Amino acid sequence: PPITQGRCFNGLVALVLCANALLIGLETDLGLLGDGTPNWMGLQADAGILGAGTGEQALEGELREGLRADTVLKEGLEEKVNQRFHRDVDFEGDLRLETGTSALKSGAYTAAEFVFVAFFTLEFLLRLCDSGCSGCSGFCGDTWSKFDFGLVVLGWADLGFPFLLLSGDEASSTALLLLSVLRLSRAFRVLRLFRVLPELRAMARGCASAFTTVLWVGAVLLILNFLLATLLTSLVGQNAHHWGDRAEEVRTWFGSIGRTMETLFSIMTLSGWDDVASVMTAVIPPTVVGLFILVYIMLCFFAMLSLLTGMVHATLAGSEKRQEIHRLNEVEDLRASFADALTSLFSSTDLTKSGWLSRPEFKAALEGHPAVLSQLLKMDVETNTEELLMLFDRLSHDSGSGGSVEIFSLVEAIVLTNGTARSSEVFDVKYLVRALRRDLGGQMDSLKREIASYQHQVAADTAQLAAEVAAQRAGEGPRHGDVAEVAAAVAGLERGLGEARAAVAGVAGEA
Repeated sequence: PPITQGRCFNGLVALVLCANALLIGLETDLGLLGDGTPNWMGLQADAGILGAGTGEQALEGELREGLRADTVLKEGLEEKVNQRFHRDVDFEGDLRLETGTSALKSGAYTAAEFVFVAFFTLEFLLRLCDSGCSGCSGFCGDTWSKFDFGLVVLGWADLGFPFLLLSGDEASSTALLLLSVLRLSRAFRVLRLFRVLPELRAMARGCASAFTTVLWVGAVLLILNFLLATLLTSLVGQNAHHWGDRAEEVRTWFGSIGRTMETLFSIMTLSGWDDVASVMTAVIPPTVVGLFILVYIMLCFFAMLSLLTGMVHATLAGSEKRQEIHRLNEVEDLRASFADALTSLFSSTDLTKSGWLSRPEFKAALEGHPAVLSQLLKMDVETNTEELLMLFDRLSHDSGSGGSVEIFSLVEAIVLTNGTARSSEVFDVKYLVRALRRDLGGQMDSLKREIASYQHQVAADTAQLAAEVAAQRAGEGPRHGDVAEVAAAVAGLERGLGEARAAVAGVAGEA
């Protein structure tokens, strides 16, 4: 498979995306992504949530040092940009965090952002080289590739527009809005984690499939709440005067269908049900109120939550199973294509064109084509030449072909080395059965030859005895004793022949 589909490459991209997400979060806290005035309040609030305490000042000091280093970088760029484009862009004035005007407030343009955009550009080019531009897996047929391309274009526009659009002390409102949108578009890079992490992508696909289930459960709750809202509005809301001083509060809860459904939804989420219950018990018996709220919460919260959890789990499990089947199918397709290529290689190495490969020919093929081992490594088959030669020796010993192995069997053994069952186990059993068949076949041939010889001998003895009997009858008359002996001998020969035939049939059945 291409290098951009490997776990190492995608893992590296995931780490870079996480680092970029941290930077985006920091810039958001500093107010650098919008068009407002930059400040430290968001960062201080997050530091307080994390319990930074005394380390907050040190963190703020380090960030200020980083921004001052950014200023040094901008000073070098200012001279080059002004000379190149003949513009009067004041990086020190317009783009400084502390003293910048409302033109841009672009302390977010740090060296790290250039590094991230350059990395994502290089990644996109590598993926484009691996997949190409056409076909189902190419750029034109892959939605993720188009999404990556859009983010790369927005990233470079985000970095380049300040140099092209800003001149003078102030920028137009359109330019500010465009730059703010470009900066905010960085947040969409986080979605690329679904591309580089197959497990996360499978989970998202399962959640999307389960969304239909969630909608149907919501429909059930809506129908039930509508029914109860109709009853409560008619029986409680329109008779709010019974509650005296609390009548207005009752009308707020149950005065209309919409308000009643909102109240029921709050009770269903276990919010404010105790206040509603305390007011209702002023007129309605506490037992009725408590029983109603208990049954409603159990039915609409616990029961529906359990139902929803079970259905979502079943959907996710089905999605994961389909994903696993798809992965196994991809592995089998890869093994099949590799097996075809390996068969062609071994066939070209077979000098006798007999379909069998000798040990020297197999060793020469492996040493002359090291790509075989690298391709096996990509298929998660960790082996080397010595182990493959040991496999060849075992197969050649079992095949009984004088040190040669059939090419088809050899390829099958190599390809299935890391399958669902190890090839050393599969082919030990396979060639053991083959050896047993070969041994049984030899025994059957020997038995057949012995039986044929025995049949000839029996036929000759029978003919001789018949001739003797005929001679005795023609001469002195029948001798009953001799005739009985001859008949007994013939019967014994026939029994022996029957036993031999039964033995042959038994051997054939075992084979």
